[in-house]
Amino acid sequence: MQPSVTERTISTIRRVLAAGAIATVATFGVAACDNGEEDAEQEEGGSEQEQEQEQDQEEDMTQEEKEEMEEEMQQFEEEQGVEDGEQSGDDAEEQEDEQE
Repeated sequence: MQPSVTERTISTIRRVLAAGAIATVATFGVAACDNGEEDAEQEEGGSEQEQEQEQDQEEDMTQEEKEEMEEEMQQFEEEQGVEDGEQSGDDAEEQEDEQE
């Protein structure tokens, strides 16, 4: 005997398929309308709250941790070819903006 497919089963399958299609369209619609505000915050160094948290962490650091961080920064600058007194592109632009 073959299992019988009732009208109720077909109706349920259609509803589930339609709900999935609606959810898919909504998901892609939201993704397409993303205006990039979150990306802009990350490029600018994060939100004010994140910057405050960074400052708090720096204040809580011991002198030894600060010296270790400074050494790591010097190594990084040497690897990247940044000389003493020279700034990276982002830092130089920010400083120029502040001077104006």
